[in-house]
Amino acid sequence: MLYIDENYRGKDVGTELVRKVEEFARENDCSLVRMNTYSFQARGFYEKLGYSLWGGLDGDKGESYYALVKRLRKLK
Repeated sequence: MLYIDENYRGKDVGTELVRKVEEFARENDCSLVRMNTYSFQARGFYEKLGYSLWGGLDGDKGESYYALVKRLRKLK
């Protein structure tokens, strides 16, 4: 789970945390990272960092759930 307090938004804290996750994943030979978010949260943030929509579901309260992925290396 990743949540950035409003006082720290716009200061690249979230970007740095995601980059650290990606770095850890690469070091552990992972080929992709998947993030989950809701329509009222951070879909655009992840897309700016190179994540693509992998799937989604419409919720019963007007909100949508999204799964986004970013490939870290080509598959062999």
